[in-house]
Amino acid sequence: MNGQSLSGHVYENNNDPLPYATIQILNSDQGAVSNQDGYFQINLKEGTYTLRFQYVGYRTKDTTININRENNRPLNVRIVHESFTLPTVTVNATDEDPAYTIMRRAIGKASYHANQIDEYRARVYIKGSGRLLKVPFLFRNKIKKELAKEGIDSTVAFAQESVSKLFYKRPGQYRDTVISMRSTGDDNNTSPNSFVYSSFYDPKVAGAISPLAPNAFQIYKFEYLGYIEDHGVIINKIKVTPRGRGDQVFEGLLYITDQVWSIHSLDLLTSIWGIQFSIKQIFSPVEETVWMPIDQIYDVNGNVFGFGFSYKYLAHLSEYRIKLNPDINVPLVILDDKKDKEQAEIANKKINSKTNPLDISGLNSGQELSAKQLRKMMKEYKAKELEAMPDKDTLTIKFSESNQVIDSMASHRDSTYWDEIRPVALTVHEIKGYSRMDSLSKTEKEKTKKDSTTVTINLGDEDNSININKVSTGFRLKHLFTGALYNFEKNKYYFKILPTLLTLNFNTVDGLHGSLGVETGNRPEKDKSFEWKFKPEVLYAFAREAINYRGKLTLQNLTTKNKHLPWALNFEGGRYRFGFNPYLSSNSYLNTSYSLLFKKNYSKLFEKTYFKSSLGITPSKAISLSASAEWADRSPLVNNTNFSFFHKKRTYTSNTPYNTALSSISLSSNEAFITEVSIKWTPFYKYKLENGYKSKDRSVSPEFNLSYKRGWSIADAEFDFLKLDIKHHIHIGAGDDFDYTASLGTFPVKATYFQDYAHFPGNRFAFSPLDPSKSFRLLDYYAYSTNQSFISFLGNYQFRRLLFTTSPWVRKKGIRENIIINSLNTRTHPMYNELGYSINYIFRVFRIEAITAWDKFKYKEFGIRVGVATGLQNLFKF
Repeated sequence: MNGQSLSGHVYENNNDPLPYATIQILNSDQGAVSNQDGYFQINLKEGTYTLRFQYVGYRTKDTTININRENNRPLNVRIVHESFTLPTVTVNATDEDPAYTIMRRAIGKASYHANQIDEYRARVYIKGSGRLLKVPFLFRNKIKKELAKEGIDSTVAFAQESVSKLFYKRPGQYRDTVISMRSTGDDNNTSPNSFVYSSFYDPKVAGAISPLAPNAFQIYKFEYLGYIEDHGVIINKIKVTPRGRGDQVFEGLLYITDQVWSIHSLDLLTSIWGIQFSIKQIFSPVEETVWMPIDQIYDVNGNVFGFGFSYKYLAHLSEYRIKLNPDINVPLVILDDKKDKEQAEIANKKINSKTNPLDISGLNSGQELSAKQLRKMMKEYKAKELEAMPDKDTLTIKFSESNQVIDSMASHRDSTYWDEIRPVALTVHEIKGYSRMDSLSKTEKEKTKKDSTTVTINLGDEDNSININKVSTGFRLKHLFTGALYNFEKNKYYFKILPTLLTLNFNTVDGLHGSLGVETGNRPEKDKSFEWKFKPEVLYAFAREAINYRGKLTLQNLTTKNKHLPWALNFEGGRYRFGFNPYLSSNSYLNTSYSLLFKKNYSKLFEKTYFKSSLGITPSKAISLSASAEWADRSPLVNNTNFSFFHKKRTYTSNTPYNTALSSISLSSNEAFITEVSIKWTPFYKYKLENGYKSKDRSVSPEFNLSYKRGWSIADAEFDFLKLDIKHHIHIGAGDDFDYTASLGTFPVKATYFQDYAHFPGNRFAFSPLDPSKSFRLLDYYAYSTNQSFISFLGNYQFRRLLFTTSPWVRKKGIRENIIINSLNTRTHPMYNELGYSINYIFRVFRIEAITAWDKFKYKEFGIRVGVATGLQNLFKF
């Protein structure tokens, strides 16, 4: 038999082309999808075939055609909008919409459908394309010019197609092996994979609440729009409307098969962090009672920093090979607990017999039970299954942590391969685009890849870390300023020069200062976990004409192989200057900027010659222990410069911190021998599934940190300090989050020297912290420091709906409103409070706060704080 090409068009009833219509060859794995012009093409052997044409909301049409050499005329098919019939019923004022009894059954059976298949394999073809709809004026000409150099239409932003083999194993294991792929441009984080590799039978789909979730009736309203009969199956059309429109909820149409109560198709819309996803899915029976998605269409629209974009994706799934779950693979009759109340009670009694209660695997074909009862039994089934699963915390995972694997040949397929495997014909515009893509790809392969230097700076801690990622082949003088990384003995060891230019800072004690630091260590082999690194540093302070130095040696074992507990041992020492408040880095770039531009210096410093050793051990993921001992000779420092670019007449404040409870602060030279022990405990967890294993998710638990610090009488600084910190993130409902940090401390023996006081996370800069419960917003760094008992609370409640966010338009942009409540009470200064309001996720990544400070319930000051949005990592969880 010779292969023949069947082609044609799919039209709507108004003769307009219908893009992305599904064409199935019944009783085979073959199929196709019409392109944007409604055109389709399928390669078939000679013979007689029945083709089924489908699209969400349109009447399914079957056409039988004979393929032979003589008959190769185009096949043009017209499908029309489906007319749904509303049953004739007598409706009373107290009657509920029929959609609710349908949805109770569908929701009751959702978990059943989600677990009905033990595993399946399928081939997935994904095609995506995107266009820039709006470009900020400042970038418009530049972008057009750069795209024109490559011969690309200025509106084109992205084009991609891929073919992969998808393997799913219950529960929740997806493995996607990409066998061919080509793309150009940036998808702007709009990939539909989170939807493709998930199910609307699960409570959440890509972070949005499914209309089939157990709590769906709290989130959605449903309306019955009628039914149709499609090849002997009754299909119910349900309108889905969120009770509170906005992001992370769906609205649109859901089509439910009668009696089976599975999804037939859907046409839903949702917004996730300001990006709008329009989703169409068409399901088809791969077994008599098992419906699986075969075509998925996604329209993605958004606006980020003035760049408006529109993306369209098609996901075509074919060649399903499924293995049913024998425990729950029987047809059931689902009763509505409300409508069929008496019948449901009788059926449930038979199942819940005290002598022999049935589990889900003991149900018979055609057995009656209520939707609520089925949900209960599926919950018990999953709990038992979870209990029997291996624990990831105690096993080495053989199944790859990554859900996607890219074949080494994926990007080397030629156009002939794509023509044979592609289920959707290309348009004329796409043919030109993919030809250009192939030529650009060949050009890129011929280019020599230039080295680039990547520098990562951590600004948050006392020790600003600088990571250099470029590997250098030999030393050059410029490396002392720009930094460099050298590898030795086949990458077993490394030597790193940290960039001096990035250590330059300014404060009133040191004036301009900078340091030269290096780092050397090993890179453990796969079967070895021991690591060591040594980091010496020399600092020169120009204003006080002084050299400081310090070094740190770290030895650590961070794996649990050979039953060894993870541990880290540190030795550190030198002569260096430090800040009194550990929450304000002595190398703060913000302090440098404020000093040079506004003549405001908040960093107050002292110098110490010291040696410190510390040990950290992690017996389990719930508990970590640490201990340290330090000897230090501490000396006061004074301001040595009054330099600033502006405000020449203004004078810097003294390097002696101001404290409201002390008439004078003891900054005399002193010796100290200090030990500290602490335990961090995260007691609670829930199990989560990852690639077929269960692991303990401790993100739901508060974190307790108990520490005890003692200054010994063998030196000048004698004191005892006991402190408990509690930190917790609580997710409340759809979009509400509560973060808090509480601290309680006491000094059984009071500290004498200001270095040993309890200091608090103040803030006098116009920037808010990334962690919403990390610091106060207006508190002075030293004014409330104490050597007596205290309690502090930092709280941030993020609302899905509050003031502006009562508007669905605002919520769809992903914007959140927050209330900030911070409080500090010490024996010497009770009742310092902050009350604030903030708007989060402005343009997706910014945050602005308005804060008021109150001292003993009297208004003190007002401030504005701006920064990066809190919880920014959530933007990438779809």
